[in-house]
Amino acid sequence: MISKTMALLGKAEDDNSDNNTFKIFSNLILRNPQYGMYIAAMLAETPPAQQVYYATVLSEAKKDWTS
Repeated sequence: MISKTMALLGKAEDDNSDNNTFKIFSNLILRNPQYGMYIAAMLAETPPAQQVYYATVLSEAKKDWTS
């Protein structure tokens, strides 16, 4: 399990969800420039979800680790 998940983690790509997220929140961002810029900055720094998921799965593994 660990070796397969590590391989997936290495191949995982950013899923370009940032573009979709910006589209979803564009009205909110543009509604008020005072806080909208903070929202845009936060969305720009969103970590890649697929890599975070694989890392979380690996954190639960209790055996089969090698040095």
